[in-house]
This record gives sequence, C-alpha cells and structure tokens, in this order.
Amino acid sequence: MSLPVSYEYLALAFADGRKVRNGFFRKLTLFQHPVGDLILPTGRLVACDPFVTPDSLPFNLTVPTGRFPVVLSIADFGHDQRVAFATIRFQEALPVQWKMMAAGSKDPATLEPGHQFGYPVDSGTGCFMDYTAAQALSQKMNADPEYFKFMMAEMEKTYRDTWDWLNLPMGEANVIAFHSGLGDGTYATYAGLNAAGQLVAVVTEFAVVRNQHCPPSRSLADALRVIKTNSSKWMNEHQERFAWQDGYVAFGVSESNLPAVVKYIHWQKEHHWKMIASCVRLGV
Repeated sequence: MSLPVSYEYLALAFADGRKVRNGFFRKLTLFQHPVGDLILPTGRLVACDPFVTPDSLPFNLTVPTGRFPVVLSIADFGHDQRVAFATIRFQEALPVQWKMMAAGSKDPATLEPGHQFGYPVDSGTGCFMDYTAAQALSQKMNADPEYFKFMMAEMEKTYRDTWDWLNLPMGEANVIAFHSGLGDGTYATYAGLNAAGQLVAVVTEFAVVRNQHCPPSRSLADALRVIKTNSSKWMNEHQERFAWQDGYVAFGVSESNLPAVVKYIHWQKEHHWKMIASCVRLGV
C-alpha cells in the first residue's frame, strides 16, 4: 500500500546534524539523542500513551526479542526543541522500504489513500514497551491511582525545553517514554525494512517536521488539513490567536523552480511596503 508520508520523510529519523527547511521560512536542525535499550522479552511491541492507554494491544508485527537501542530525533528550532521521531534500532543498516504498523483488527490495506492508523496521545507522551511491560504498567496504575505522579517526577529529571524522556524498569522489561512532538494527537508507527524484507527499525513520527513532498496517494484536501492543523497549533502557541479561512487554492511547482518561488514569497512583505510607499508619494 502507498503510505501517507514519503520514504524521504521517514529517513529523517536517522539524520544527525542535518538542517531542514520546515516550511518556507523556518529552519530546524535534527540531532540524535539515545535514551537507552528497550528490553523485549516476547517481541510483542506496544506503542501508546503510557499515562492514558497502557493496556493497549501490541502490534500485529512481531519484532525480534532482546535489547535494542531507542534513539530520539530532536528537532532544534533554535528557541525550542521537540521530539520529531522515536526509533528502535534493530540493525545498523538504514531501511530501504517501509510499511505502516497496526494492532488488533486494524489492517493498513483497508485504508483510503492518505489515511493512517496511529495511537492516540492525550498526555503529551508516547512510549515503546514489550507487551509484558504494558500489562505490568497497567496493573500498577490500576492498583495505585497516584503512580502516574511518580512517572511524571522521573520524566521531569530529564526535562529540557521542550521535551523529556523516561527509561523505567517494568518487570522483566522496561518502558521507554518520551514527549510526543508538539503534544497531543494521533501518531503513526512504521516498520523500516532492508532489501530482503528484514526488520531494521521501528519509527513513530510526531508530525514536527513537515512532510513537504506529498506522495501521490495523499489527497490534496488531506494534505491541506494537516498543514492547516499543525500551523494553526504553532501560531496559537507562539503568537496571537490565528485561524485559517475556509477553502484553499493550490498551485503545482516544479522542483527546479522551487527556490525562485520561495524567494518570491519571502520578499512579498517588502514588495508590498514599497507599493504602499509609491502610492503615498503619488497621492493614490
């Protein structure tokens, strides 16, 4: 099936020190931050919001058992940092193909183009853990309604502006939790494979880095919905209240002309000020 994101976008989860243009004017730098080994005694992997849905089902794809490094890809905006991707590395090689992961009765093959399965986040936190750890964590939280406060206090020890993480022993396994990008939402997880179809990595993407190259399978309406949602959220968090008007218009631009178009948009503010000044001088 076609994915709602591009292979190039998911490959950014492995970039270290790479500068990325996130939209026309905003740039960020991606850097890698290891947070420890994930212990997987059964290979039944769970990705979920550990504070809200620790009893989530494991993915249908069974992963290798053992200990594997978890690496966070941090997007540094200069004034702020966010977790853009969370990755489990099963091999040192880079993936050459990807497929969406799903749990329970969900089948990615049934999705309409541009749609995804993901796990919901309501506490601003995602995680990876073995199914045995998920069961143990769920039992702890049911037995002690205040246990989440202990988890929050442990995450606070790693806090920086604006993200944190936690590596918490849980039975024979552990829970590795991390801030989920810009906060709450529904986030998809992908299996990265080598040319032989072997699992190389598992990546959860948090929609921090803009997936600028929209694949043919994603509808224009869905792509604009994502752009409007994420940009509105950022504007309302960092500036005065903002909302997009209804409707949209889209223009296709060839790759070779993209720099010229970006430059044209970049100078629009100055251009219009010059036009206003000319009108004032002419008394228009």
